[in-house]
Amino acid sequence: MNEEFCAGVKILLARIETNPDEFVSYGKWHSIVEALNNRVANVGNDGFVRGLTDTEIDVLHVALTKLNRASFDAYVMRELLGEHKVVSEQVKNFSHKFLTQPVKV
Repeated sequence: MNEEFCAGVKILLARIETNPDEFVSYGKWHSIVEALNNRVANVGNDGFVRGLTDTEIDVLHVALTKLNRASFDAYVMRELLGEHKVVSEQVKNFSHKFLTQPVKV
């Protein structure tokens, strides 16, 4: 289905790529991420994302999952190597590579 995403979804998808730190832990978009996770799990309050289509939810969820995986990889590499600066640059490149690939739903 070729569906047009609402402006908020487009903005968040762009910010996930350019400002990933805003989406991890208790970042700037914590409330929206929490509502999205609740919607995906079909539990809790999904108030912030209630009006989004299933496709919009899926695309955001896939993008956030990619971000979380890159963050996890960064943590493992940092702990393994104990080289925060070197690993951070490697993960930045790794994250950019995967976050810029088209999202498939």
